[in-house]
Formats: sequence, structure tokens, C-alpha cells
Amino acid sequence: DDRIYTFVPQSSIFGMIFEHEESYTIVKSNQKGFLQHDIYSWEIEQNSLIRLKSTTNFSVFFDHTLKEFVESLTIDQRREFTKEVFALLSLTETATFNEMLKNPLKNTGTILKSFAGLDSKTRNMLLKTIFAFVKSAKNNFSDITGGQNKITVS
Repeated sequence: DDRIYTFVPQSSIFGMIFEHEESYTIVKSNQKGFLQHDIYSWEIEQNSLIRLKSTTNFSVFFDHTLKEFVESLTIDQRREFTKEVFALLSLTETATFNEMLKNPLKNTGTILKSFAGLDSKTRNMLLKTIFAFVKSAKNNFSDITGGQNKITVS
């Protein structure tokens, strides 16, 4: 349908999670992280949005990593992991990620303490799934470094 337009900011992470069968426009934002989804942060030149040809390397890295990670799990594994992660996050008693980030030490402590108190089966499932994500990240590390597998320090 020609009436639907999709826009994503340059460093989009979660906006890229979903498969986009439709074409989308990448726009320049003057914000970072979640704040770049604020439409008022999108940069304008004369009377139109500043459009970019590609998202940032980190956005590509996260997109590839997340897709590979999700494909490595069964539907039941995804469901169980999501349920347990949200149960742990809900213990912080925050409603949004931004609220959670306002007190990272307290909230991380709450999550780690609750994680330690989980039954061994649930804890092992979460660890195994986290390691699968780390493996996917390692496989896609070259997206961040522009094709290099290692970061060189000069």
C-alpha cells in the first residue's frame, strides 16, 4: 500500500527487530538510544527530513545478532525466556527502561539477587539462553568493526 511509510532512526535497534517487507526510510536523529525514537529529535534540512542510506554499524550488529539468536531458539524456549526475563525486570518496580536506568545499581542488584534465588532449572535455562545470545553477538562482531574480526588498538 502506497499510503504507509515506515521511518527508523539511524541507530535503530528495536525498530529493526521486526521483518520489514515494506521499504523504510532511515532518518538522522540528534539523540542517542531510546530517545532517538522521539520524532522531535529527527533532523530537518530546509523542509524535509535528513535521510540516510544506512543505519549505524551498531544497529546492523544488533539486528543480525538478534535475528541469529532468535532463530537458534525454539518457540517454547523463546516463550519461557521472555516470561522469566520480564518476571525479573518487573521486580525492579519500574514501568519503563528509562525509569530502570535512573537507578541502575539498585535495579541491577534487585535483578541479580532475584536471579540467584531462582530454581536451578530456570536459572540454567536463562544462562544457556544468554550464552546463545553472546555466541550470536560474537558471530556478528565484524558488523561493528566494519568487517574486521578484531578491534586493533593503536
